[in-house]
Amino acid sequence: MRMPGVAAVALVAVSAATCGKAELDVDRAEAELKSGITRQTGIRIEAVRCPEDVEAQQGDTFRCVAVAANGQRARVEVTQRDDEGSVSWRLVGR
Repeated sequence: MRMPGVAAVALVAVSAATCGKAELDVDRAEAELKSGITRQTGIRIEAVRCPEDVEAQQGDTFRCVAVAANGQRARVEVTQRDDEGSVSWRLVGR
């Protein structure tokens, strides 16, 4: 599977963590990435897995893994555009 490098912006809700710091709604981010990658590449994505407990902070990045319907995987680099849940992403390979 060849997944070209693409970027999209998704608004992801931010939830308050028990320690008082805002955290990204990772479940929502995964859903947004799944639909965005499928829409932009035409490759059906079965799942996206991101780290849990991501602090909402502008400029921070983290990596997720997208799993296609055929089982192949691709890494996704996610950058937080602000501290309110807006992110951009790009495919960075397998």
